[in-house]
Amino acid sequence: MAKAGSMLGSGAIIVVDDTNKVVDVALKLAKFYKHESCGKCSPCREGTNWTVKMLQRIDEGVATPMDLDILSSVQDQIMGNCLCVLGDAMAMPLSSMVKKFRGEFEEHIELARTRNPYPDEVAA
Repeated sequence: MAKAGSMLGSGAIIVVDDTNKVVDVALKLAKFYKHESCGKCSPCREGTNWTVKMLQRIDEGVATPMDLDILSSVQDQIMGNCLCVLGDAMAMPLSSMVKKFRGEFEEHIELARTRNPYPDEVAA
C-alpha cells in the first residue's frame, strides 16, 4: 500500500457524490483531525491547525491558486513525520483531493471571491 502512495489502518471510508463540494469535504476532514490531534508532535498539532486555517481561507475566497501548492507541500511535510498515523490519515486524502480536484479548488476560490470581494472588510 505504501508503494501505491496509500495506507491501511485509519479504518475510514468516505463516500461522497458530485453534489458535495470538494472544499467542504476537505474542510470537514481537516477539522475532524485537528480536533482529534493529541498535540504531542508538532507536525500533527501545527499541521492540522494550519490546514484548517488554509482551507477556511480557500472557502472564503482569500486564498490564491499558489496557496494550493503550499497546502500540498504542508501535507507532504506532515506525512511520515508524526508520532502516530493520525497526521498521515489527514494529509494523505487532503493531498489527493488537491491533486485530483485542483480545478474545483480554484473554481471555489474564484466563486467565493466574487461573492465576497472584500473579505477583510466583512470580517472587521
